[in-house]
Amino acid sequence: MLNPTERRVITLTAAGHWVTHAAMLALPAAAALLKSQFHLDTFEYGLLANLSYLGFGLGALPAGFLVDGIGPRRTLYLCLGGIALGSLVTALAGGLAMLAVGVTL
Repeated sequence: MLNPTERRVITLTAAGHWVTHAAMLALPAAAALLKSQFHLDTFEYGLLANLSYLGFGLGALPAGFLVDGIGPRRTLYLCLGGIALGSLVTALAGGLAMLAVGVTL
């Protein structure tokens, strides 16, 4: 049986994991919309997708060091804050450059 603290940790971790996957799957799910809204050809869309996954991968590298340095809770909040910021920039993007910055974040 889990105690309340363990339950909170598991719930927060599962929710953070879900949000991460939802953010990463939003780009492929919105491919047709993005291509028509920003008049992207296949190469430009592929570049955006690569920037998105490159940003995700490079952001994952220092995560272990961050956990050791600032703790798991702050690292998780930093990650979720980054996802929120990237999503906001992407949602407010008026052009290709801002869209690239948003998906990279």
